[in-house]
Amino acid sequence: MTRLSLAFTQLPSVSGWLWTGAFLFIYGYMALAIAERSSLFTRRFAELEVGKLALLALVAVISPSLIEEAFYRAVLLPHPSEGASAPNQLFSVLLSLGLYVGAHPLLAATFWPWSRRYFYRPAFLLIVTLLGAACSASYLATGSVYAPLLIHWLTIVVWKFLYGGPDFRMSRVREKC
Repeated sequence: MTRLSLAFTQLPSVSGWLWTGAFLFIYGYMALAIAERSSLFTRRFAELEVGKLALLALVAVISPSLIEEAFYRAVLLPHPSEGASAPNQLFSVLLSLGLYVGAHPLLAATFWPWSRRYFYRPAFLLIVTLLGAACSASYLATGSVYAPLLIHWLTIVVWKFLYGGPDFRMSRVREKC
């Protein structure tokens, strides 16, 4: 079986979900502290109707959460069943993190000009690094793509719903670059 198929067929155990919850809590605490200290985000509820909020949450399951977690975790990290050595795992995590974090400013420069006000800021990139680390840890702890997918998805939903994160042009008001 390939890494990808293993990651999608293995469900986290109860202890795996508990570890995922712990990683999410630690990451969430750190991310909110960084965002607050840097004034990166301000608490501002999304200005969308309920139907569009639900659609946004549904879309976020696929993109970016599922797509990114499938690649940056399930493809790039060794599955726990492979029995990779600690140095191999560390190298894989660092490579995955580097590519994951580096993709954000690259996407802002090429495809998503609306994201430049976030994706170029050191505080945002630090939060992305912590998110990638939490997702990597949950993947290595569970062997399942569903654990990091949940962490990633909740991060996107909280950012968009409670901190006025971008809504991918679902609102009537256009965001400024």
